[in-house]
Amino acid sequence: MMKRLFVLISLAVCLLSHASELWKLSLIDRDESIVLKIDLQEESIMVPGMEIFGPMHGYLGGNVYGVWTITSFKLKKDKAILRMSNDLGSETQ
Repeated sequence: MMKRLFVLISLAVCLLSHASELWKLSLIDRDESIVLKIDLQEESIMVPGMEIFGPMHGYLGGNVYGVWTITSFKLKKDKAILRMSNDLGSETQ
């Protein structure tokens, strides 16, 4: 499971660098029930179950211990370094 997740995220970073719409991507792994949606150009993605927070840069969801949102990122030449969190904060407690 973790190996497939690592491969999926690595593939995403690779595809992001060659995407026709720079830094936009949507991947689904049906075998592991994993969804990865990224838009590093603008905050345009509504995260399922977190609509109260408004649009974000993306998320990783499914069979990965909840939903992981992109909290920040850095673009370096042809790579994107993502910082993700699955902590919803005090709003849900």
